[in-house]
Amino acid sequence: MTPPAYTSSRKIRVAWLAPYAVQDLASGIQLSRRPSAYHACSWIVNLSRALARRPDVELHLVTESTYVAQNQTVRQDGITFHVVRQGVPVIHRGFPVWCPLDVLTGFRSSVAALTRTLRAIEPDLVHGHGTEAAYGKAALASGRPCLISIQGIITEYYKTNPDFRFRIVRHFEQDQVRRGKYFTCRTSFDTGFVSAVNPAARIFQIHEAMNPVFFEGEWRVQDEPHVLFVGGLQERKGIRTLILALAEVKRAIPAVKLSVIGGGG
Repeated sequence: MTPPAYTSSRKIRVAWLAPYAVQDLASGIQLSRRPSAYHACSWIVNLSRALARRPDVELHLVTESTYVAQNQTVRQDGITFHVVRQGVPVIHRGFPVWCPLDVLTGFRSSVAALTRTLRAIEPDLVHGHGTEAAYGKAALASGRPCLISIQGIITEYYKTNPDFRFRIVRHFEQDQVRRGKYFTCRTSFDTGFVSAVNPAARIFQIHEAMNPVFFEGEWRVQDEPHVLFVGGLQERKGIRTLILALAEVKRAIPAVKLSVIGGGG
């Protein structure tokens, strides 16, 4: 598809397909229930807010949620959010582990709902965040110019956690990478994964967007050696490797300390 011609006075309409904590939109949408804890998706929040401040971009963020009873749209922080209902009908819950219909159907219903929303938005560019589920698939299915961000790599997760979901999803992921043309990656690791699956892909390496608050504080170097880990406590995040490595470090630097901020397991 040939992108439309742009003029200096025309905003580029960008549609993101991305995870977002819809609880943070509660003042503008109606939630069917509230979780006790949720993932903040800080990398999405920070980058989307920065992008929305650009005068030449009209940003639409489309996200799936099991916490709404119907599709809803709200504008906040200069972004138009489209919250698309997902999960088991009526009870508004995600599909259970013992019956993962979303995975078994190749995320068909999610892709259909997301592409319907994209047709209503009529974006110039679609940016699918992640190959783990429906977002990357819907970006490709939209028929519009698109790029895909690599987040978690299910093909790699499966090597250390060979569960049923990962066993199936890794094939969907590899298909997305083979069919996509443009990708954003954050590290040499995910760049290498995309290049191995699709040598013809064009890859843009974009580092993580950070909240401006990290640049506003007066940071001081600690006198004593201190290691900080921030992330999930799943084995694939490397927490076990870090603890084993710390034992080696302590032999050379006995005073070293480790602080861990994270959850899950």
